[in-house]
Amino acid sequence: MDIWEKMYEEAQKLYNPHEVSDFVYANHVVAAVEAEDGQIVTGFCMEGTCGVFHLCAERAALFNNVPILGTN
Repeated sequence: MDIWEKMYEEAQKLYNPHEVSDFVYANHVVAAVEAEDGQIVTGFCMEGTCGVFHLCAERAALFNNVPILGTN
């Protein structure tokens, strides 16, 4: 299995579109990134209907990289 298939499988585990509340929905977009040491870190999107609150899946995955793996 190549790295793209591994990343796809890890991201797929998070895919679960749902409404958190009447104004926030989540997990409709997911992402996986590979760290320098080869570990895969994932993240999911959260969006608010007002347009002010939005965290994209790619950014969430990169933010998750820091506490889990360090700064790489």
